[in-house]
Amino acid sequence: MTRKHADSEPWKYIGYHGFSMWVASDNDFFVLRQFGTLNARIILMKQDRIAELEQRLEMEDRASLLDPQADNGSFRNESRPERWRILQDLEKQLKDYNEFVLSYSELKNRPRASGHAVNNVKNWFYNNEEAIAEPERQFVDTDSDLVSLVPKIRTPLRRFLELFDWFRLSCCFRVKSKDFVHYSKWYESQSTKYHNDTTMDAVVTCVVTILGLGMLIGPMWWLEYLADPNKRLGVITGCVTLFTVLLSTVTVAKPFEVVAATAAYTAVLMVYMQMSSNGGNTG
Repeated sequence: MTRKHADSEPWKYIGYHGFSMWVASDNDFFVLRQFGTLNARIILMKQDRIAELEQRLEMEDRASLLDPQADNGSFRNESRPERWRILQDLEKQLKDYNEFVLSYSELKNRPRASGHAVNNVKNWFYNNEEAIAEPERQFVDTDSDLVSLVPKIRTPLRRFLELFDWFRLSCCFRVKSKDFVHYSKWYESQSTKYHNDTTMDAVVTCVVTILGLGMLIGPMWWLEYLADPNKRLGVITGCVTLFTVLLSTVTVAKPFEVVAATAAYTAVLMVYMQMSSNGGNTG
């Protein structure tokens, strides 16, 4: 199939076959609705059914107190058929309710689809207009209800760099379509660009490493040429502040990890200051 065929009758030559292959070709493309409102409504309905059965069971238990033949201490000798039917119904309803709630809780815990991932799908629809029926494309417009099936964990620094086309579309990160057995092998596409996450993460890691070394080596030399204790303390204060900001913005460190790393960094700078002070006094 050529691009000419796809452009002339996209609903026939691309359709869901092509869209499904494209979605499966990269985790950034697999965006789905979680149907939060509908799931919540179904859960509430199931909950009410169980609550109703619970009330009927309580009524049966009260009625059994007036039944001289009732044995409330044995399931085997249950003498009230209605109570037995309620218990059996409750068993089915509770099993269904528990499985549904647990299944939805896993979906609910998935992070919201990033704007980048949603735009990927919107761009595909734009570049392959009429390949999918218009009403069936509308799911991508429900941004607040979309989740990524397999979300990619990106550091804040990488997300920032990906805002720039020169970084995101750089040939250094480009992966040739022929290296994959997926969508682009079957459909000629110039709009979808694949990149190597490993290479991109390695570049970001190098940037973070260079910044880290700079934050260690730079103050060490700076403190060496300052004799005034107040100026040295000012340098340390500035470096600690900058270190905390960088750690919070370019890594995925949690708040307590940022605090612990900052404390260790401060201790190292204080040691530098003490060493340089002792060296100056000795001289």
